[in-house]
Formats: sequence, structure tokens, C-alpha cells
Amino acid sequence: MNQTELELINKAKDSFSKRIFDQALKFYTDAININPSNSITFFERGKVYERLRKNNLAYNDYCKSIELNSSFAEALKYKGDILNKNKKYNLAIEDYSKALLINPKLVNAYNNRGLAKKMINDLSGAAEDFSIAIEIKPNFASPYCNRGIIKDIEGDLKGAIEDYTKAINFNPKFSTAFNNRGIAREKLKEFELAIKDYTKAIELNKKFANAYSNRAIARIEIKDYVLALEDLNMAIKISPNFAMPYLNRGVFKQEILKQDKEALSDINQALKLNSKYSKAFYQRALIKKSLGDIEGYESDLNNAANLGHKKSIELLEKFK
Repeated sequence: MNQTELELINKAKDSFSKRIFDQALKFYTDAININPSNSITFFERGKVYERLRKNNLAYNDYCKSIELNSSFAEALKYKGDILNKNKKYNLAIEDYSKALLINPKLVNAYNNRGLAKKMINDLSGAAEDFSIAIEIKPNFASPYCNRGIIKDIEGDLKGAIEDYTKAINFNPKFSTAFNNRGIAREKLKEFELAIKDYTKAIELNKKFANAYSNRAIARIEIKDYVLALEDLNMAIKISPNFAMPYLNRGVFKQEILKQDKEALSDINQALKLNSKYSKAFYQRALIKKSLGDIEGYESDLNNAANLGHKKSIELLEKFK
């Protein structure tokens, strides 16, 4: 590495640390033009592209870095992360696995491979990866939270709460862990505790639409309808393209306010945002039945059933 290249790389690192990403990009590119055989420079420029939300260019740089150094475990991990973001989960798992063969202590590769395995419904494999990440780094909050999600899915709500609590102990500002613990507590009908967790999640992240929506459901359970509606409205205001609060507000309008037509409008918006939202089809079916639209009721039940909605499948079985 000559002196000019070294100076450019140091300037790039300084710019990156100061979050001046465009400037960091220029310095790394200049360094690459001087020495196009430095795998680390391509890797570092890839990280800059990610910060600039140019994931395709980041991916290309990680690939080039690996081409120059096939044993570059971090580059393989970062390449896997891009694939994960692009929902190419099996390919991401391959890269994480390659990285871990090179460096078995790469804790984030285990954590992120677990996330990819969860997305392809390999829950036991995901839980195993999260547990290994915890063994390597016992104070790493993320794998506790992620393992808690698996336990929640599998019905071990108390185990999930234990993992979420550990995540919170290691990272008291982990808003997602508070939200997830609230979900588990709500399933256990511990509504007041759930509301406290959702409230803490919102304190930590004022734009956490999911936490507002979840808190609304818990508030409905304790018949705090005024605040529940406020939460649903806030969730929609924060994230107008998020389908779940429209569904929840539609359910609220139908079941609590008995406003079928207003509820239908919200459910339609939820389905406009997510055309494969089985719960929304099911709820719209109930509204259409209440409005006397039996043909629409059966059509939406079929749509929900085709998407795997259990209650819809059971209702359709009764028609046979």
C-alpha cells in the first residue's frame, strides 16, 4: 500500500465516522483506482454504499472483496445481509455458513443466519443459531430477543418473556424487545403489564406504529376504548402504509362502535395495502355478513381460507 492510498483510506474512515458518507465514498473510490486489488477497500466502500441505501452497489463491492479474498468472513457475512434484506434467504444462509466455516466466532453471522432460517420456517435451526450466538457473546441482546420470537411462535410464552427480559437487561433501550414482551404478556392476558411494555417501547421510539397498534388492542381488552382509538389513529398517522392498524381500527369500529360501513372502509384499506392479509379477508367477511352480503361473505371467507386462515377454513367446512 503506497502513501497516497493509505492517506485516502484514512480520510475515508474519518469521513465515515463523521457520517459524511458521500465524502467517504469518494475517498474509497480514489483509493480503489490506485489499488484495485485491495479487498478491504472494496469491503469498506460496500459499507458506505449501504449507508447511502445503495444496496446493489454494496452487494457488488462485497462480491469483489470476496473475489479478491475468498477467506474474507466479514465480507461473506455482509453479502449475506444484503441477500437477507432482498428476501433471498437460502442464498443468505449459504453465505453466513461459509463465513462461519472461516470464522466460527462471528456472532452476527449466527444471529442473522437465524433470522434467515426463521423466514424459511426452520424454527429449530433458527433457535439453535440464536443460542450459539448467545453462547459466544452472552451479553448480546439481539439473539435473546430473536430466540424469544421463536419461543412465542412455538407457544412457550413464559420462555419468550424470559428471553425478552434478558434482552432488555442487556439493552434497556431495546424498544423491539419491550414490544415483543408486551405481545407475549397480552397472549397470557396480562393486559396491564402488556400496556406498560408497549408504552415503554413507544417512549423509546416515538414512531413505533406497531407498538401503538398493539397497545390499542390491549386497551380494548380492558375496555379503555377512548385511548385505544387514539392509539390506532396514531399508528395510522405514523405509518399510513402499514396495514395492521387499519385492520385493528376496522375491528374496533365493527365490534365496539357497531359501525359496519366505517369498519368496511378501514378493512378495504388494509387489503389495499396487503392483498394477502388473511385476517383482513376474514374480518371483511364478517362485516359483509352483517350487512347482508352473503355472496361477499362467502367469497372473502374463501380468500382467507386460501391464505391459510384457520377460522375461515373451519367455517367453510361447516357449509359442506
